[in-house]
Amino acid sequence: NITPIAEYINPTHKHRIEKSVGEPHLSTHTTNVNDIDFNRHINNRTYVNFFANSLPESFVSKDCTSVLVKFKQESFFGDVLTCKTYKTATDDVLTASIVNDKGAEVCQLMASFGPNQLQQTISEYDLGIRNYDFPSR
Repeated sequence: NITPIAEYINPTHKHRIEKSVGEPHLSTHTTNVNDIDFNRHINNRTYVNFFANSLPESFVSKDCTSVLVKFKQESFFGDVLTCKTYKTATDDVLTASIVNDKGAEVCQLMASFGPNQLQQTISEYDLGIRNYDFPSR
């Protein structure tokens, strides 16, 4: 399970989302009551969770090491959002554009991935057990 941390990108900073390569991986989500905040807008965590749940299969086994989010506009209860996830020229970086059902871009994301640390720990543990010699009685 991926738990990315969103970092707000101030428009005055020079953070740039990497250029997308190839065809997008598409996923849709209809916003519901669990997605809204106290202002009745879609909560920012919803976009990050939607992106995390829309990852291509080849990235699911990797740890997300950072996520940059650039918010463009608000979305609301009942909106149908489409996440368009793209690979980039950098192997372990994905970008995404989330658009609403009117075609307006709600936010952009860029995420970096690394090896899954938990998976490595379990593999090393399993290897240790396999090599353990039990004393004979």
